Amino acid sequence: MARFIVAFQMKPDAPAAEIERLREAERARSAQLHEQGILLELYAVKDAPKAFLLFQIETREQLQQLLEQYPFYPYATWDIHPLVK
Repeated sequence: MARFIVAFQMKPDAPAAEIERLREAERARSAQLHEQGILLELYAVKDAPKAFLLFQIETREQLQQLLEQYPFYPYATWDIHPLVK
């Protein structure tokens, strides 16, 4: 299994009403991946629309597919960084 850090940031033009509408679904998706052992950690940046997520998954391609399933996906940037020991 590989580990990846994903830097997540909301786009400046993300529609606030749509983001608020999707917020609970976004939380539920993260909780589901955490329960499956795929999302290991999630750190939100205080007072900023940013977060860092630690994933454990087989490939970058699989991670990309998972990220595309997040409700916020079209409204954010998702920078994937593979980790090495």
